[in-house]
Amino acid sequence: MPEQHTDFVFTVAGEELGFAGAALLPALLWAVLWRALRIAAAGLTPYARLVAAGIVCWLGAQTFVNVGMVIGLMPIVGVPLPFVSYGGSSIVSCLAAVGVLMSLHRRTALCPRGVRTCNRRPVVGEGFEGRARGEDGLTKTYK
Repeated sequence: MPEQHTDFVFTVAGEELGFAGAALLPALLWAVLWRALRIAAAGLTPYARLVAAGIVCWLGAQTFVNVGMVIGLMPIVGVPLPFVSYGGSSIVSCLAAVGVLMSLHRRTALCPRGVRTCNRRPVVGEGFEGRARGEDGLTKTYK
């Protein structure tokens, strides 16, 4: 295999860890994508849902193409395996995408249930205050 430490790192996982290790790697990436899909579904705004869904599609497509080209189902195009392949720009962009997902999840977790949009921010030592639009479309103030 050419360049095993970069785009063909999945072959190294298969060689060193066997079938169980090679199956565990996509399973772990699938778990990250599943959690990201849940974050996308719980997004407060259409923008948040689209951003999270775009990140899921991006990471899922990279995983599918990389594993497909390593096992011989797709042509070799040089797409890195997210979070695993050697390369600074790939790791930085994947970690930045996970940071965006974490930010979207945090924003969702701050709002009360049944609220579509929320602009509450945490205040140290005090309760939360903010205005939010409820399911009925009316703006309410929360403290």
